[in-house]
Amino acid sequence: MNKKQLVYLWVGILAMIGMALYPPFKVTYLSGNRLTIYGFLYCSFGMTEKMPVNIDLTLLCIQWLMVILIIGGLILTVKTKK
Repeated sequence: MNKKQLVYLWVGILAMIGMALYPPFKVTYLSGNRLTIYGFLYCSFGMTEKMPVNIDLTLLCIQWLMVILIIGGLILTVKTKK
């Protein structure tokens, strides 16, 4: 693995950690409307029984998959030729 590949790998790892610390949340309002918002993992905004807030794992996994595909493509693109 060359230097550029290593840099891309670490950028991808840091991006995934950032996404895990600042994930998408599904908020359901009293009226039944749903909204996806982003917030810090341990933020306690609106977490009441009247307005449930859950991490949107489906969206988070899709985001992680996109990072893996993009970083994997970049790593393969800058592969050194022998």
